[in-house]
Amino acid sequence: MQELDITHEKIEFNDALVELSEGSWEGRPRSHIYTPELLNIIANCRSDFCPPDGESQRQVEFRMIEFLNKSILPRALAAHLHKTTRKATHKSTSRASQAPTVTSGISDRNNGSSARNQNRKPLAVSHSNGRGRRHSWMASKDSSMDSEECSSNEEVPYYVALFSHEIAIKCLLQGILGSNPHLTHYGLCIDNTSMTVLRHSTYHGWQIHRMNDTSHLRLL
Repeated sequence: MQELDITHEKIEFNDALVELSEGSWEGRPRSHIYTPELLNIIANCRSDFCPPDGESQRQVEFRMIEFLNKSILPRALAAHLHKTTRKATHKSTSRASQAPTVTSGISDRNNGSSARNQNRKPLAVSHSNGRGRRHSWMASKDSSMDSEECSSNEEVPYYVALFSHEIAIKCLLQGILGSNPHLTHYGLCIDNTSMTVLRHSTYHGWQIHRMNDTSHLRLL
């Protein structure tokens, strides 16, 4: 968090990011549960298979997508509006202070313009080491770019780092890609401490910018 310049006050814990719940199966040996008969049932049900008192992959996909759309996007929009409002106020004050003195009368100008709401909101999803369901959290950080340095048509970025788990991240990617569950869960690799970076725009929605990036581990 020091490298990202994120303080502890900005860290939040959220159950929407926890790993898929195995319900009453958690803690039991996999060899005792995943019999050939059960594996056939799982293959037929795919994303809709749900362990006793647990979650299906589709349920995890839904809560992850819902978290992004109902928790992250509103914050990004609020941050964007705050920055553009500050910028408009700064411009208005600057123009007033620089207005020339007119002796023959008063001249009004209306040069205001509305900022376009086309900003992207990059979102980094990092897979944390371990499968503890209580240790999924998020931290937000506004762009270091000052709003006064942006023109009215430039993007105002908003960054969020989410720390989640392998299956939960795969379910999220499945929802974004609309892909086959078998391809998503057996064809995609999400390593421990890897980073998956998503971007959102009002025109294209959620996009996968980078997946399973472990380049930061080369410095260790």
